[in-house]
Amino acid sequence: AGYAREKLWAVTASPEAKKKSLRRDVREVPRWWLDALLRITRRRLRCERSWLVYALIRAGILTGLRPSEWQSAKLVRVGRATHLVVKNGKFSNGRSFGPYRTLILDTGAIDRSDRELLSWLIETANRYSDEAWREEIRLASTYLRELRQRFPDSIGKLPVSIYSGRHQFAADAKRAGLSLPEIAALMGHRNLMTATRHYGLRRRGDEERAARLAVRPSPDDVDRVILLQRTSSIVEKFPSWLKPQ
Repeated sequence: AGYAREKLWAVTASPEAKKKSLRRDVREVPRWWLDALLRITRRRLRCERSWLVYALIRAGILTGLRPSEWQSAKLVRVGRATHLVVKNGKFSNGRSFGPYRTLILDTGAIDRSDRELLSWLIETANRYSDEAWREEIRLASTYLRELRQRFPDSIGKLPVSIYSGRHQFAADAKRAGLSLPEIAALMGHRNLMTATRHYGLRRRGDEERAARLAVRPSPDDVDRVILLQRTSSIVEKFPSWLKPQ
């Protein structure tokens, strides 16, 4: 059905609508695009911002973190396991299930270069204050747009943003067959339908990554998400004058 709608839009949409769509950031990061970005980044070895752009997208694909969340992220050893502890970016406005979430890394699914990339990104982001990191993300986004303009025949073919990695992670998680509470726990969502409505589509998921995701949710976080859904359902059944104000 989704494919049919896209085909219908391609035929019926006005040129202005198509032009606007091309400027919109996409909700996926194809392998060919990421490989092209890596080749460009390797030619700019001394440009830390170029590496930061690549790291934010690659790490987003692996873990689903928002770019802003790396500033507070920590890698913690728990026995033989490695946990990625994250301060949920949307908790203050009521859109997350709790102040923090824990992602359990599958070290067998992450090679040495990706482990080093995650460690470098966390170490780099942790050096900044909240405000300074937001500014660095803004500059990284601007730099990526400039790179897309500079290389129209490679990464310029697709309007990927530094946030697109999170969308690709959602698509991979859906392709892997994770439940809605598991995806919500991984992405820090309170509402089970957020990932379904607003993030990457299952058919855009990468089959190889979906076969073994780099992270899995904490069982405690999944239970918390489920409990919130049950509580919300009960509250919805109350008469309006009994609902919390």
